[in-house]
Amino acid sequence: MNAIELILKKPLHLNMKKSIQILPKDKKQLELVSKWLLENNIKFEEFESPYNAEMVKKVLEGMKEVEKGNYTTFSTDLLWK
Repeated sequence: MNAIELILKKPLHLNMKKSIQILPKDKKQLELVSKWLLENNIKFEEFESPYNAEMVKKVLEGMKEVEKGNYTTFSTDLLWK
């Protein structure tokens, strides 16, 4: 997953900065957002995710399974037998 951090300066005499993070779903969205930012002369930086893409995919799939109710519960007593 790629993330884009935007640095926005408020029109004040102080040099205040805020940043937002945009999380595109796929490469197409990333390209569209990047193109729009460039066209509007907005400064941005791209960062690679520090997480392994395969691991992120597995975690997201697991979360979907939990939402569907596909999980097992057990007592913590079973852990120490």
